[in-house]
Amino acid sequence: MFLERIVDGFYQGLGRNLPESIPILGVLLLCTSIYTWFWSYSQEHRIPWVMDMGWFLFTAWVFILPYYILKVEGRQGWSRIGLFCLTYFAAYATGWAILIWTQVLVR
Repeated sequence: MFLERIVDGFYQGLGRNLPESIPILGVLLLCTSIYTWFWSYSQEHRIPWVMDMGWFLFTAWVFILPYYILKVEGRQGWSRIGLFCLTYFAAYATGWAILIWTQVLVR
C-alpha cells in the first residue's frame, strides 16, 4: 500500500502522469499481502483450504475477510479491521505528505 502511494506522491508532486503499471502493481501487491495473511492465519488455526480459495479471496476479499474476522474473533475482530483501515489511511497520508514535500522542494 505504501509503495504505490509514495510513487504516486512523487509523480504528482513533479506534475507528471503516473505510469499505467503502478496502479496494477499496487493492486497485485495488496492482493498478495491479503492472500499471504489469510494463508498464514489459516495455517495457524488449522483451517482447510478448498482448491480455488485463492481466486475466491482475490475476487471477494473486501466482503469475505471482514465477515470472517468478525465471525471468528467476535468483537476483538474490530481491532484487526481497524488496524487495516488505519494502515490504508496512513499510506494515503504518506502519499499526500510526499506530494507536498516534492512540490515544496521542486519550487
